Amino acid sequence: MLCFTKTPLQESLIELSDSSLSKMATDMFLAVMRFMGDAPLKGQSDLDVLCNLLKLCGDHEVMRDECYCQVVKQITDNTSSKQDSCQRGWRLLYIVTAYHSCSEVLHPHLTRFLQDVSRTPGLPFQGIAKACEQNLQKTLRFGGRLELPSSIE
Repeated sequence: MLCFTKTPLQESLIELSDSSLSKMATDMFLAVMRFMGDAPLKGQSDLDVLCNLLKLCGDHEVMRDECYCQVVKQITDNTSSKQDSCQRGWRLLYIVTAYHSCSEVLHPHLTRFLQDVSRTPGLPFQGIAKACEQNLQKTLRFGGRLELPSSIE
């Protein structure tokens, strides 16, 4: 279930009580796919897509875990035909960890995932996995960034 898919989700990955949140989750997954290059941007820039994702997570705390699960899904066993899809997914995870914490329920699982990647010899993305783990710890301890990224960033 938490492995890369080429097709958009039809429902949220975590159980959501509200159907409007479930619709947001499927829209969020399309945004993740767009940021990673696996779906067309539809007239938006990468920054537009990123800011919409971050704002959605900021406005609806329950969507943070959904976002984390979706990004982890898309970077796990990534078989995209887009050469930099997985790298862009890791970049997205790095940014999200700098802005939003996850729930106490998800935290040990997400941390373990990041540690497994960063500590397994020969795996790609070890450095960014470690950086994501550090961002997540800082965000949990001190709170995440408040200002959305600029176009320069």
